[in-house]
Amino acid sequence: MEIFITGVAGLIGRGLARLYLERGDRVTGVDAAATARRRLTPEFTDHPRVSLMVEDLLTDGEWQNTCAAADRVLHLAANSDIRRSFDSPDLDLRHGFMTTQRVLETMRAGSARRIGFASSSAVYGEPEKLPTPENYGPLLPVSLYGAAKLASEGLISAYCHGYGFAACVFRPANIVGGEATHGVVFDFVHALRRDPSRLRILGDGRQSKPYLHASECAGAMAYSLEHTERGIEAYNLSPSDTLDVREIAGIVCRVLGLDGVRYEFTGGERGWPGDVPLVRLDPGRLAAQGWKSRLTSRQAVERAARELAAVSAGRPVRAERAPPSVSLDTRLGPEI
Repeated sequence: MEIFITGVAGLIGRGLARLYLERGDRVTGVDAAATARRRLTPEFTDHPRVSLMVEDLLTDGEWQNTCAAADRVLHLAANSDIRRSFDSPDLDLRHGFMTTQRVLETMRAGSARRIGFASSSAVYGEPEKLPTPENYGPLLPVSLYGAAKLASEGLISAYCHGYGFAACVFRPANIVGGEATHGVVFDFVHALRRDPSRLRILGDGRQSKPYLHASECAGAMAYSLEHTERGIEAYNLSPSDTLDVREIAGIVCRVLGLDGVRYEFTGGERGWPGDVPLVRLDPGRLAAQGWKSRLTSRQAVERAARELAAVSAGRPVRAERAPPSVSLDTRLGPEI
């Protein structure tokens, strides 16, 4: 198949590209980041079935021709750092909602009719029900990032109803992995490399959330997209457990072989404006289709910490395949 991925140089984008290439598909990726080519290793840039475009989705370009004819569109391009939103209030409007509208219009003008969209659990805001199921409402996000994701979900829903699209809306837990460029595990590893005696922790360290490894996130996305034939479905991508920030700090310290690190908390229940301190997701909808995370939050964070420690030390990290529970062959079904 022809697979089109926006934000292909990101953490999840690379995982999806790797997964589809293993299946034998052709992948075209677009990314606006100036570092996109540098972040994609030769396994992608030298692959005969990969095409890379460094283009902005907000401008017309070559990306539109490929997107319009793709068998599957995976729309991941967005601002991926929630903390930046309040400093630049139009950031998520432009790089989240408006890029989504551009992708949908390009699909409508061509033959592409199946899309997977990387939304976020931030659309739930601070729900009263934990674990939070996909049908929870009303959705009242507390961040500009979450607001842009929710608006994009609404737009995709309208295109599904109006133009016969099939869509999967993904609401993942916090994604971690060795190819990350930001996030709590990345920040802790690099902070402790600079100063192994102390660690600054945003908030009070009690923020508790689920964590999903990037390889499992990519597998879940591809799996659910093959199992959604028409209309729109929202999926929580998450293990069933959670981990708090203090526990993550302890894991990173152990992976780096550090003892006696002094924690310095900035205080308050939130790490930053728009942060949701308690998140727990119910992944029941995808589980009912046969997919389940193989790694707990603790295992995902431990694996990501080892990978990031290796990267920070200049050692190569072998990219692991998606867990064996993922089957992209709908005739065979999931391998449980």
